[in-house]
Amino acid sequence: MVLLMHQPGKPGSPYPTVRYHWTKDAVLANNADEEAALGGGWADTPGAFEAYRGPRPARTAGLNPIQWVDDWPVPCVTPEDRQRIKIELLRADAEFWRPRYASCPLHHDAPSI
Repeated sequence: MVLLMHQPGKPGSPYPTVRYHWTKDAVLANNADEEAALGGGWADTPGAFEAYRGPRPARTAGLNPIQWVDDWPVPCVTPEDRQRIKIELLRADAEFWRPRYASCPLHHDAPSI
């Protein structure tokens, strides 16, 4: 864990800042370029990932990943584009709900993600 003590910098500057990741150790970013170089998946607080820890809620009929696609007021999106978006959303949804560790003989002991 990185402890942030008083660091030199401009008053009111957001840097240096500690960035947190779902699977990686915390990192100290000293400027916007260092923060951008981290790529995606970083947050400004470790609590940002709490909603994704532990068991997933039970799937209900109300969870429809494509329910709003046709209502999106996005200009220049053709019906074919919307269909492709729906396909990718359904693929992502299927991957999300795919049982994990199904091939593991100790399935009941597998950690929740």
